[in-house]
Amino acid sequence: MDALREWPTFSHAARKARIARSTLKAWRNEDPAFNAACLAAQDEGFDAVEDKLIDRTKSGDTTAMIFLLKGRRRHQYGDRVDVNLQIRKKAEQLADELGIPADDLIQEAEAIAAGAWDAWSPQP
Repeated sequence: MDALREWPTFSHAARKARIARSTLKAWRNEDPAFNAACLAAQDEGFDAVEDKLIDRTKSGDTTAMIFLLKGRRRHQYGDRVDVNLQIRKKAEQLADELGIPADDLIQEAEAIAAGAWDAWSPQP
């Protein structure tokens, strides 16, 4: 458990214990109490990593600040480009299936999200 507190990965813990990672995984699968102890120790290890990250932000490390904000305040600082691209791709696929222009479908979805949707009337 100390290895997980030191560095919170199961690969590291297995190396420190001089066992195969698959062995550690098997033990965790076979023994729920052991698995719970491993996960608790791993959480402690991640807490320590997070504490170090916060210390680095306090010393003015801009990269650490960005990383922390993106992780803790994802709604405000997180990446959004991938989500928008995935939505656009899915809208185009759905529009093709419905036989309507993708832009019309996206406009209707935006109207629904804004609460301004009365009735959907696709163009013939």
